Amino acid sequence: VALASLAPIPALAPDEKHPFREYEIKPEELVQQLESGLESGAYSVAWTQIQVYQPKGVVTIDSVPEGAKIYVDGNYVGNTPKTLILPAGTRTITLRKDGFAPYSQRLQLADRTAAEISARLEEVEITPPEEGGALPSGFVVIDLGANSVGGELGIGRTLGVTASARFLHDPALVGPELQIGIRFHLPTASSLRLVLGIGIGLQERYVVTPPGTPIPEKIDIQPETETAVVPSASLGFALNLSPAILFGGYDLRRGPIIGVGLAF
Repeated sequence: VALASLAPIPALAPDEKHPFREYEIKPEELVQQLESGLESGAYSVAWTQIQVYQPKGVVTIDSVPEGAKIYVDGNYVGNTPKTLILPAGTRTITLRKDGFAPYSQRLQLADRTAAEISARLEEVEITPPEEGGALPSGFVVIDLGANSVGGELGIGRTLGVTASARFLHDPALVGPELQIGIRFHLPTASSLRLVLGIGIGLQERYVVTPPGTPIPEKIDIQPETETAVVPSASLGFALNLSPAILFGGYDLRRGPIIGVGLAF
């Protein structure tokens, strides 16, 4: 900041050797000296440069191996090795390099001091992605049997929840047989999975009166029904063609089933 006054201030006046002389003065004292110069009536001009000093320190940062990216308080400032002039105070230094674990250190940097950070980065093992048919985070499969239709909703890579309806032409049955269960997708090859399923079938049916049962005096027009619970199991294979899925197998209640699906 350059300030001009009508009268010179000897203590602040520059010379040939010190064009910008360092001078410690309080702001109110500077104002008083400027006012005094104006009141003197002299018509000379004096220039004073006022610079607010910000406390700083020097940090030298190195790493093994070299070439790690340096972040100061979250801001990228270059790669190791590097020497930085940073504002004094608490600074967070973070080093990042592909294939190595991040290194972070909090540094209390005092004014006009020097500090060093020498970090040995720890190498981490990068797990390569599964090849080919690894099921992603979810999938949907629609399957058909000779007299049934069903679906499967995948939760994660290896578990699916199933539901199906089986239709039989039997006057003793009330509606279709509903089946619910779960399937486990076990990896056997890069794109092929063994599928094991378990579940239960629920079938409502009319209650049949055994022969020889006495006929009641009052007959209820509404027939009596009951729900039968039958366990079930299935075995099959799923071929992941990413994103398409092909499924085939055999269910103890539904018989042979085939299906197609989509991974997501």
